[in-house]
Amino acid sequence: MKKALVLMNFGGPRSLEDVASFLKDLFSDPCVFEYPSWIRRLLAHYIAKKRAKSVAKSYALMGGRSLVFESTEKQSQALSEKLNHAYDVFCAMRYGSPSIRDVISQLKDYKPQEVLLLPMYPHFSLTTTLSCFKEWEREVKRQAFSYPTKRICCYPKNDYFIKAHGEIILGAWKKVKPERPVRLLFSAHGIPMKFVSRGDPYCTHIKESCRAILAYINKKGLAFSDWQLCYQSRVGPLAWTEPYLDDELDRAAKDKKDVFVVPISFVGEHLETLVELDVEYKEKAEALGLAFFRAPALESHPSFIEGLAQLVRHHDHLPRSCPVENNQCWRYRA
Repeated sequence: MKKALVLMNFGGPRSLEDVASFLKDLFSDPCVFEYPSWIRRLLAHYIAKKRAKSVAKSYALMGGRSLVFESTEKQSQALSEKLNHAYDVFCAMRYGSPSIRDVISQLKDYKPQEVLLLPMYPHFSLTTTLSCFKEWEREVKRQAFSYPTKRICCYPKNDYFIKAHGEIILGAWKKVKPERPVRLLFSAHGIPMKFVSRGDPYCTHIKESCRAILAYINKKGLAFSDWQLCYQSRVGPLAWTEPYLDDELDRAAKDKKDVFVVPISFVGEHLETLVELDVEYKEKAEALGLAFFRAPALESHPSFIEGLAQLVRHHDHLPRSCPVENNQCWRYRA
């Protein structure tokens, strides 16, 4: 039986020449900008033109490309091995290549008996997982793709996902040589508050993960009584999820606390971790007189890959993860 597993991720430019088209794709997404299509196109063109040069400078610090596809490809290889190659694994990027359109075209030639979609977003959001699913649905209709398809929604409290974070934190903490009290900062990618107010479960999921990770490391002998969840990467004039990471750095300086940052919503190292955290926020922290420590992202950590494998093996029996008030979760919408 031919089975296809599709890992869905954010994507990014594969070269500096791709930055403008990547930004156009991103800001043309109706799940990101909820405007009529003609307004989205105008805004996407304007934003891409305005921001392309500054964004390209950030990608230049990473070798001139996004690392999302490379990271996802390595995760796909590790997951395929963990599943004993029971699935042929494909990587589909929401923005950039290989696109969801590209992968569906490949699958039509592959002719699988079963397709399983696995978002590389542990925490569901209208702006990420739902965006991928909606793009998949548009392309299924456009390409008349008729093969049976199932979806995994989210996994914020998956035991192995939590264990992977815990093991990484414990390993990173061993290298920290604190000279004064340290505050643990979980840093997640922010989203506009308008989505949260409409029932997006993203913040609920992030908080659940943080609490579970703290419980795990506490059982292993590392207890943080001083910790804070915060958000990064906001753009534009809208209100975004708070508190902001830069404000938390200000508060830590006022309290004379150094910081240990854990990227909680990023399953791989990319722009938000390698440039925003390791360059921009670290520079701010050091200017404030703070020591800045960071735990690595999950990447292909064995426990994380085992968690993904468990999700695939038991995908027909996964419980709903969202409280009823978070009614925008795909499993409630379905």
